[in-house]
Amino acid sequence: MSQHAFSINVLGHDIIFRPGADIDRIQRAANLVEELYANRKTGIIACQSKDILLTYVALALADDMLQMKKMQDNMENSLENLLCEIEKSL
Repeated sequence: MSQHAFSINVLGHDIIFRPGADIDRIQRAANLVEELYANRKTGIIACQSKDILLTYVALALADDMLQMKKMQDNMENSLENLLCEIEKSL
């Protein structure tokens, strides 16, 4: 964990994060936002303050998606292990 605030550029905006934020997790979420945006680009131009707010929201949603995927993968692994144990006991 970093002791200094850091920034990541997301969709052309430098977003500053507090010290102690999970840099790797934020970078993965930022990459997902960039990927999703590239796939769904529109010609709509909004004011900068709305862009920054929407970028934060998109980053938070991307982070939530990644965390849910991780939880789902962990749950599937646990269920597979449990099934193997059940099958061994039969």
